[in-house]
Amino acid sequence: MPQETDRLKLPLPLGNENVTRESINGIFEKIDAGVATQEDLDTLREAVSKMDIPDASLTQKGKVQLSSKTDGTSEAMAATEKAVRDARVAAVSAAATDATNKASTVISDAKRYSDGLVGELFNLQTSAKNNTVAAINELFQSGVSAKQLIVDAINVKGGNASTEDTWAVVSSKVNLLTNGEIERLGEFSTPTTGTDWTLVTIDTDSGFYYLDIFVGAGWDISRSIIIPTIFSTNWTGQRSYQWINSSTVRVWTGKYGNTDATYAKFRIATMKNYKSMQQGFTQVDSGIASVSVPIRAVNIANSIIFWGIAHGTTAGGQAISSIRPSFINSTSLKINGISASYFQKVSWFVVEFYNPVSASIFDLLRTAQSPF
Repeated sequence: MPQETDRLKLPLPLGNENVTRESINGIFEKIDAGVATQEDLDTLREAVSKMDIPDASLTQKGKVQLSSKTDGTSEAMAATEKAVRDARVAAVSAAATDATNKASTVISDAKRYSDGLVGELFNLQTSAKNNTVAAINELFQSGVSAKQLIVDAINVKGGNASTEDTWAVVSSKVNLLTNGEIERLGEFSTPTTGTDWTLVTIDTDSGFYYLDIFVGAGWDISRSIIIPTIFSTNWTGQRSYQWINSSTVRVWTGKYGNTDATYAKFRIATMKNYKSMQQGFTQVDSGIASVSVPIRAVNIANSIIFWGIAHGTTAGGQAISSIRPSFINSTSLKINGISASYFQKVSWFVVEFYNPVSASIFDLLRTAQSPF
């Protein structure tokens, strides 16, 4: 069965078929019938040109005109590729401009808000005015330098400070440089007549008399020293002093009997800004040349011993300075005895200051008769 062409359906002889003139003529006739001539094309063109094709709209199909405008309003034009591209570029540019404007507005609002809370950088007192971190670092370094100057000044004055100390600690060490201040000072005395001494009590163990004196409430015993302000050349005129509580001082007298006409006069000073304070009440037995009393270590050059003595004999003539307590070394005191049949009671206070004591402060703690 011979095959045919797709369009004109012309027969295609098989390889084992003989082609006759008739069959070839038949093929040519089909070709002639199916091919348009120039006249046919002209006739068709004329017919097409006479056709009435409406303009396209939103409601009907039709012919359209192309346009590259991006700002037109016509609904009968068709956008070109260029118009689409121009519209896209314009949209991107507009979006970028809008984003930039909004970002600028946000930044401006944020700056105005922060300036209202923090202040404007150009008002900073630091040399760095355009960078907050730099300004803070400059301020920090200024504080470090200031602390170093204060620490150096403290150490030059004999203190012991370090830049590692907090400001509160540095402040406390500055206060300590005020050497040996007196916070509270009072002056007191015992009765001045022998009849008043009938109120004294005898200590049966030692034979000493004592009288408890009210000195007012609220004394800080741990920071208060008792200082004799009258010393007699007669042993019977000597007194030693002992805290009983924050309002009472016990005054010891060594006179046997209660008709001693002399009296005891003393000051109490509550100290501040000192390094350490120690106090004690030591008895030296008869016939003992001296006793050693242990104390906490002190700087002897910056320390003073305040003391009082009550003696158990009526004999006089021995210099009071001969039994003055003194430093053996930084951790012990020497209290001398006497070659007699009686012993003595010695009250003592050791005050260590940060520096040698100034004369003005020292004069408040003694009188012309004080042997220290």
